[in-house]
Amino acid sequence: MFAIKRWVSMIGIIVSLGIAGVIIYFKVKNALPKYQFCKVLLDESFDGDSINKNVWSHEFSMGGPIYNGAFDLTTDAPSNSYVKDGSLYIKPTLTTVTGAEFFKQAMTDSALLTSNMTLNLTSYGCFGGDASCYRNANITNGTMIPPVMSARLTTKGKFNFKFGKGEIQFRAPRGDWMWPAIWMMPEKDVYGTWPFSGEIDLMESYGNGKGYMGGAYRAISSLHYGMDFPKLSYRKDYGFEKMLRRGPLFSTTHTIGWEWTPTYFKTWLDNPLRTIMYINFDQTAYKRAGFPFTFPNGTAINDPWASSNSTAAPFDQEFYLILNVAVGGTNGWFQDFPNSGKPWDNSRPTPDILFHESQDKWYPTWGEGESGAMKVDYVKIWGMC
Repeated sequence: MFAIKRWVSMIGIIVSLGIAGVIIYFKVKNALPKYQFCKVLLDESFDGDSINKNVWSHEFSMGGPIYNGAFDLTTDAPSNSYVKDGSLYIKPTLTTVTGAEFFKQAMTDSALLTSNMTLNLTSYGCFGGDASCYRNANITNGTMIPPVMSARLTTKGKFNFKFGKGEIQFRAPRGDWMWPAIWMMPEKDVYGTWPFSGEIDLMESYGNGKGYMGGAYRAISSLHYGMDFPKLSYRKDYGFEKMLRRGPLFSTTHTIGWEWTPTYFKTWLDNPLRTIMYINFDQTAYKRAGFPFTFPNGTAINDPWASSNSTAAPFDQEFYLILNVAVGGTNGWFQDFPNSGKPWDNSRPTPDILFHESQDKWYPTWGEGESGAMKVDYVKIWGMC
């Protein structure tokens, strides 16, 4: 009898908590501004047998500071980005395996490191200066041709939008030191070059297992903006994450969704109720970040977003979409800490060479076939009514 009473009490508590949760949900829902999204802006389902060049372009680069010091070389090589069975695949490969076919020259280990070979991507449309577009293989100088090839697809100049909602169905890549990313950048630097005009990271993660910083069990969304002056920088980074319990992002297909309005920005994973990030644009960017009004010497700092009448600024302009899988990097995404198995140190010279020399440890984790590729099934974006 006592057990029955205890279970009745527990059921009552559970029901009460459930009712309370529903009430809270609808109160929060009703408190949010009402926005409707009914204009189909982009419906990309990757039909056909090739990448739609009316929507997507490839960026050519060899990393460098503007690409976080990553160790991958991005091109439009068909081994690294392709459409198959109604999905887009972005797959990193070893430069020694796929580079020779694309560049029509030897890409052996010795060629990447010691041959004094020069690779120049300027003719392919690379931008970002010598650090991103030009590389000379000279181990004496501590420089090498990037050890990995990958792809970065962008809609810049072909599709951009301001405010709306979207969904992207994807499966993350599996492989140590891979860095899958679905993100957006401003079509025009209305408020100035990065970080003045902002950056929107819809989803970033890791190809590693759970043992390294949570690995592919983490889905991370961020907004970045700030002010970059010759001798001083001020940054504001909003980063939020969702920890997966049932398996890593590379174990099955997931959906990253977002709502971008004049009053808030929200991202979610698999279900609109599973919020990753929610940023309320209830204050101006300057006030929201708490930036100082003067430099240390007392000189006034002008608010770079004051020209906008929107509190969403700098996120009140047209942005374009980027899909990529980077490998490695020195900007701190892959943090240094003892016994992590990370083969390079972000502050030491020649990190790419150290990464390359430990290939026997990380390359087997990339697996066979397309397990090491980011698979994208569709991209759907709606504008506000």
